[in-house]
Amino acid sequence: MLNKCKVVPAVVVLRTTATRAFDTQSATSGHATGFVVDKRRGIILTNRHVVKPGPVTAEAMFVNREEIPVYPIYRDPVHDFGFFRYDPAAVKFLSYEEIPLAPEAASVGLEIRVVGNDSREKISILAGTLARLDRDAPHYKKDGYNDCNTFYIQVPGGPAYDHLEPGDVLVRMNGEFARGGTSLTVQLVVEDLHSITPNYFLEVSGGVIHPLSYQQARNFRFPCGLVYVSKPGYMLHKAGVQQHAIIKRLANEDVSNLEDFINVLSKLSRGARVPLEYINYKDRHRTESVIVTVDRHEWYASPQIYTRDDNSGIWIRKPALPSDSQLTSSAIIQVANGVAGMNISSSEHVIAEVEDSTSPGDIVVSNDHDTSSDSGNASVAERVIEPTLVMLTVSVPSSCMVDGVNRQYFTGTGVIIYHSEEMGLVAVDKNTVAISASDVMLSFAALPIEIPGEVVFLHPVHNYALIAYDPSVIEPAGNSLVRAAELLPEPALHRGESVYLVGLSKSLQAKSRKSVVTNPSATLKISSADSPEVIELNTHFGSNFTGVLTDEHGRVKALWGSFPTQIKYGENSSKGRQLVRGIPIHSISQVLNEIISGAKGPSLVINGIKRRMPLVRVLEVEFCSTLLSKARSFGLTTNWIQALVKKDPVRRQVLRVKGCLAGSKAENLLKQGDMVLAINKKIVTCFNDIEDACHAMDVYDDMDAKLELTIFRQGHEMQVKVGTDVRDGNGTTHV
Repeated sequence: MLNKCKVVPAVVVLRTTATRAFDTQSATSGHATGFVVDKRRGIILTNRHVVKPGPVTAEAMFVNREEIPVYPIYRDPVHDFGFFRYDPAAVKFLSYEEIPLAPEAASVGLEIRVVGNDSREKISILAGTLARLDRDAPHYKKDGYNDCNTFYIQVPGGPAYDHLEPGDVLVRMNGEFARGGTSLTVQLVVEDLHSITPNYFLEVSGGVIHPLSYQQARNFRFPCGLVYVSKPGYMLHKAGVQQHAIIKRLANEDVSNLEDFINVLSKLSRGARVPLEYINYKDRHRTESVIVTVDRHEWYASPQIYTRDDNSGIWIRKPALPSDSQLTSSAIIQVANGVAGMNISSSEHVIAEVEDSTSPGDIVVSNDHDTSSDSGNASVAERVIEPTLVMLTVSVPSSCMVDGVNRQYFTGTGVIIYHSEEMGLVAVDKNTVAISASDVMLSFAALPIEIPGEVVFLHPVHNYALIAYDPSVIEPAGNSLVRAAELLPEPALHRGESVYLVGLSKSLQAKSRKSVVTNPSATLKISSADSPEVIELNTHFGSNFTGVLTDEHGRVKALWGSFPTQIKYGENSSKGRQLVRGIPIHSISQVLNEIISGAKGPSLVINGIKRRMPLVRVLEVEFCSTLLSKARSFGLTTNWIQALVKKDPVRRQVLRVKGCLAGSKAENLLKQGDMVLAINKKIVTCFNDIEDACHAMDVYDDMDAKLELTIFRQGHEMQVKVGTDVRDGNGTTHV
């Protein structure tokens, strides 16, 4: 009979967290059952997949809810068992005994009791009978751990490789075996499987790489010790390298083991783009080739080697690369083959400071394009604007997914708005470049080249970002093909005006559509939209097609950008989607002028030149529009209604306060429902009027200057002085 009083106290609940993917295990948390088998030395028996081959933190909870930390000391390379160690003195409030191990007592027909934890909460004891002792262990998965039971399988390069073959009949140990009716004798080395089971790994850019273990070599039929990707991480995943990949070559050098891989990695610089070749067990005879971009920024720590110490159960970390390696430096070093050479934030190099290097007139290109030789079906606008278009591929490291970003990879079309010898600038929507913590690659429609870019400005109100690139990495012949678009902020687009929507296909071919403006100042009623007023067209071109809106001569009137939104399905479910609308080029032109002529904001190093970036004045108030017919019902006077209609005879609306940002200067001055009639004696009817009033204050050096608002509140007209808040274009800068 089972002595329940002795057994139950020795059964523990194990709570484990695998902190890194390693070998056959992923980084997960879980619960399991363990048994105290040596009370004096503090040893708990459990499964191998609980102890785990990689880094793990764990604690044991006894039946009296007493919790103690435990440390892995052994995991079997073949069979599914392992041991944790704990400090016996740490158990202070429970009297318990160890459960002795008695393998010789197992026999067919023996009545047994199966003891364990039921859903991690309480002890469960089930009756049973041993039916077999030689049953094969279950096959868990093709690319993970499997208990081989007692039938050991040879792997390529192992002691029995090229000596034993499938179908050989073993006659006796230390004797002979039969093959095709012939008796043969071979001598085999008995190998320590622990010696071909890795106990260290390389962590680089969030990925885990280590020698191929015996377990996975048996699964994949590869030799042990190859360079195995347990987790791709950011750098490798961005290049398309998959989990379980076997890396064969890096930067045109063969890598047969992890030491070779580290040696090649140490020679690379930040931002280097090098070829990598790998194979996968699912298609072992096909070699995949990708381009890997070494992390340009320090999103992750420099490469580290972690080695397991079985005496303590702790993994010891040390730098993987020598101190003089270029990857251990914070600088981004420019090398050949189009590698990044841009220092955007901080730099140890000599920095030149520029106040007014060029005039605003250098922003646009002249409109003297000779179209007489153009042929084909492309419009003039398409042929003119194509050399200014850029396809952006954006990657966000998983460690920096802030500000509501829920995906890692984005693509979209941008337009070059400035191009000189020192700097190039591209405008793109913020659904493509949402945060500054992004890796941006630019592919030009004008020539076959891909270069890195840096996020230098995220407009705090409008849905666009500015990306800088270094023109010096483009060959002189290529620079002559790339040019900036001509911006035409005035006159603004009006209802019924014909425009050309020009964008890029996936093959970087320009595509254009002629359309008509139906609403030049539509309100985009989605909570994620930054720009309250956008441009709508009479034709839908799909939610993924972005680019620019131009006139018939190819002059840019608006950026056709993407806005993220959520579509609700029922009460509690929603699905992400995106809308495309036009963003007037007026705001982009204003910011560009300030960057080129010298702004008043914080300095930013772009291509080794320190430039002052713009500050944006904003009235931190959320507005909604109300028809004048309804405003009359709230008591708005006839004189004001007539003045508002005269100012905007098309929309016939008044702005009402929907809410104020907490902590803003308007928070305690404006109230929900206030109608804003005028600012500084000028009638306002739309968001652009308010933005223009804020921008007009930039002529003053006084950051505390206030706007004089004429508002209508609860039947009374009143004057309120409200301060503006000043925002930069850096976005989130600390995580």
